[in-house]
Amino acid sequence: MNQPSFANRFPDLTESAKGHLPLCAPLKPRGGDPYFGLSRSYWYNLERMGYIVLKRLRLHGNRKVRVLLSMEDAQKAIQQLSQERKG
Repeated sequence: MNQPSFANRFPDLTESAKGHLPLCAPLKPRGGDPYFGLSRSYWYNLERMGYIVLKRLRLHGNRKVRVLLSMEDAQKAIQQLSQERKG
């Protein structure tokens, strides 16, 4: 993956910044997520590697699933990956 490191793209989320983030954000089929700008496949890879858990919602009778990214999980993944990069 040729994504810039989290440490270079995002500062640590402060308490005031956390107040502006929603609990979860939808991962849209096209484009990146609206808060971090990372692609859907990047978040899927982080889930596969065990950094985050994506939430999947599907109403009874529907075929399509809505995939949601927990902002708390995203913050933890950013901090973990930036620490791994430093150490």
